[in-house]
Amino acid sequence: MKTLRHLPAIRLSIRGKILAAFGAITLIVATMGGYAVHGIHEAGSLVVETFDRPLMTISHARSALANFAAMREVAVRYRSTTEAAGRETLDARLDRLAEDFAADLAIAEARGTSTDAPAAIARIRRTFAEWSEIRSHRDADGEWPAMDALAESIAGDLDLLVELTAGESFLHRQRALSTIEATRWLQVTGGAAALMLTALLTFVLARRIVRPIKAASDVARRIADGDLSFEVPQSSRDETGALLAAMARMQASLREMMAREVARRQSAQMRLVGAIEGSPEAVVLVDDDDRILIVNSQAKAFFAAVAHVLVPGALFAAFQRLVAEQGVLTHAEDGGTGEGRLADGRWLRVSRSPTRDGGTVVIWSDISELKEREAALRLAKDGAEAANRAKTNFLTNMSHELRTPLNAVIGFSEIMAGEMFGPIGTPQYQEFATHILSSGRHLLEVINDILDISKSEAGKLSVVPQPIGVSQMLGECRAIIADQCTKAGLKLDVVPPPEGMEVLADPVKLRQILLNLLSNAVKFTNPGGTVSLLAGQAQDGAVQFIVSDTGIGMRPEDIVVALTPFGQVDTRLARKYEGTGLGLPLTKVLVELHGGVMHIQSEPDVGTVVTVNLPQRKVLAEAA
Repeated sequence: MKTLRHLPAIRLSIRGKILAAFGAITLIVATMGGYAVHGIHEAGSLVVETFDRPLMTISHARSALANFAAMREVAVRYRSTTEAAGRETLDARLDRLAEDFAADLAIAEARGTSTDAPAAIARIRRTFAEWSEIRSHRDADGEWPAMDALAESIAGDLDLLVELTAGESFLHRQRALSTIEATRWLQVTGGAAALMLTALLTFVLARRIVRPIKAASDVARRIADGDLSFEVPQSSRDETGALLAAMARMQASLREMMAREVARRQSAQMRLVGAIEGSPEAVVLVDDDDRILIVNSQAKAFFAAVAHVLVPGALFAAFQRLVAEQGVLTHAEDGGTGEGRLADGRWLRVSRSPTRDGGTVVIWSDISELKEREAALRLAKDGAEAANRAKTNFLTNMSHELRTPLNAVIGFSEIMAGEMFGPIGTPQYQEFATHILSSGRHLLEVINDILDISKSEAGKLSVVPQPIGVSQMLGECRAIIADQCTKAGLKLDVVPPPEGMEVLADPVKLRQILLNLLSNAVKFTNPGGTVSLLAGQAQDGAVQFIVSDTGIGMRPEDIVVALTPFGQVDTRLARKYEGTGLGLPLTKVLVELHGGVMHIQSEPDVGTVVTVNLPQRKVLAEAA
């Protein structure tokens, strides 16, 4: 019972259908193949009877005729040759040709198909034997005509053999054509029957197998394309039906999964849209085709004038073009597109970020507060610079008011100290007056330095150059600084310049330059050291003043600090000495006012060398 229950399933299975169809087609193919083999065998026999044997007979008959013609030629040459060696060679040649002639006749006789051919071949052999017998009589010249007659008879019999073979071949051809025609009709009839049977099997397979498989393929393709809205058709109980049933279940599962995925994505998209909508920045999401996908209300608020084109599906390039044409967003004056200003005065900064799918996220941020802070800082900076300029101008304008009283104090102190109107009584008054004079001069020097620095910053410090003898200037400086060197326990070394050397400079300012450098050298040189002053001519022709000492020296970074107004080198030794930090900066300013340059070379615990180069008198005069 179990076997009988499974029999219908076997008959209905695709495997059973294909096996049955394959068996029927195999039988048809075997039958047609067997008949084709039989036809090929018959065709081969016909070819042999019609072409192979006749052609071989004719070919060897022609070869025999050619060999006999060659023998006749060699016989003629033998007749005319008298040398024994030559005749031996020709005899050997005639023997070989005779053997070939006999072999060709034997093959022609074996392959011949005509019934009259054996008689013709027998005559040829007899005649050839007679011809050969006559040829063997080498000195019988009278027998050559008989040989020629026999030769003509042999040639005629060979031509007759060819004609008999060709005629018999024509008869075989006619029989072959008849056989081929019959075979052709049998092949056509068998082929038509096989074709009809194959078409019938194909029709049955198409209905039972191909059509259900095509239906299953269409279902699979539509499911792969994402189409889940159709109904899967039902089929037979074979494998195709089982496949369609499985696809129906898969379709239902995919519908359920896609419904869950759509719900999840909609939830995520709603959260994303909500986050973008709640952002204080203007946000626009653009796809890879330059079309707007998402735009929040803040973007529409920023660009209210062109909000009608700022909608999903619109081209982002059209929005940008309209913004530029209507001047909704004015970019910064530097030409950059990172920042722009709206018509209501708010500043926006734009940033662009690419997405994975080739799109772009465009964000505009309100940076108005940042711009206001930048403007406030700029105003504060401008105010500080204005205050600094006001301070410089104030000090410059107060120079007269400050110097006049100090000059009076110094003048009266000089009168008291010099007792120009007689003794003033108690000797202490003279000491006090001396202190007043010293302090006043120091205060005047400090104030003069401060005011000169201020005037240089204001561009109001000037020089009045005139020819000065360098030797005279060095002598004045030596007379002034010699007392300080003596009190400090230093050796002063002034090297006389070349005779007649002059420099075009402001006498007061040049004296101030040299005395500032010499005062610093004295101040920062320990007792027992040496301070030197010399003048000469540099390689470029400039007048060169060199002030050197064997003092405490400076590091390279300290030189930068020393050249800064009010700068103090922050070391233990630097704190030991007093000073405003204006000597070197003011000296540098005065040198540059003369069109010169100042160079400082120093090393700690070794000393300092300051070189001042001033242009030649002629050069400076031409520049002035």
